Amino acid sequence: MTIRPFSWHDTPLLIRLRNDGICLEPRLGLTRGPSTFNHLLQDAFLPGGCAVTLVSRSEENIDGFGQLLHRHGDARASLVYLAPEGIFQQAGLIEALGIAAGERGAFNLVASISEDHQGFEALRNADFHIYARQTVWHMQRPALTETIEDSRWKKRRLSDRDSVQGLYLNLVPALVQQVESLPDKDLSGLVYWYGDDLLGAILLDRGPIGTWAQILIHPAAEQVTELIAEFLKQEAPWTQPLYVVIRSYQSWMEPALEQNGFEVLHRQAVMVKRLAVGLHKPAMNNIPVIDTVRPEMSASITEWEKNRP
Repeated sequence: MTIRPFSWHDTPLLIRLRNDGICLEPRLGLTRGPSTFNHLLQDAFLPGGCAVTLVSRSEENIDGFGQLLHRHGDARASLVYLAPEGIFQQAGLIEALGIAAGERGAFNLVASISEDHQGFEALRNADFHIYARQTVWHMQRPALTETIEDSRWKKRRLSDRDSVQGLYLNLVPALVQQVESLPDKDLSGLVYWYGDDLLGAILLDRGPIGTWAQILIHPAAEQVTELIAEFLKQEAPWTQPLYVVIRSYQSWMEPALEQNGFEVLHRQAVMVKRLAVGLHKPAMNNIPVIDTVRPEMSASITEWEKNRP
């Protein structure tokens, strides 16, 4: 078996298999669909791009490929696509993708997958471990014909950035924070202020075929069902499916989603493969050289008392 970086003559293989694999990054797959693959394919030809594609060729086993996404300087890389699904039985490709992510400077390689999928055990055997669980809820097209003007949700402003990050740090467990970065400043969204306290934030990622929403609501917030209904009305009219991801540490919000017409699409384990561990190296500072000239000793108190007139 040969595993190597993607080159132009592998294009027929990738096109043939692009519908036979599994997307391990649901936000991209549900909001961009096939265009995700097209974007990553184009990015593979660009120097300094975010996508890494590796191809596995074998005379004895099936041919396949895998893709990951990593922005330079980010500690996290995402395992985006593996095809065909039978490639999970070949651990070499997953291991090679981990090495490629580490060479780019990533500390963690993340993938989301259902625990009843055949690839779940394959990822565990490749040293991936569960650090969170999530449920993806969806609504094809909210049947709303009117918007609401006095909604408690307001458009997120630049000045809200620190408060949104503070809400994230208060709600998200430390174990998750070790793997994931703070909310993406490039994502649009809404905020819910109650007086001087930020009690809610919705991070939105709109793609060609769907909208992805991550909802963060403080347990102190009241009328959560009504809050979600106001969000739906404020963003109406919806022209594409809406997907909401709820992590296990905020599962108490799920009844409010169900009451607003959402249905469960996926229940997934969010897994991470540790690629590197940061080491704290002590900083070495030069100590100034002490003057070697001995200072002149002052007279002792006893000597001063003896010479006192």
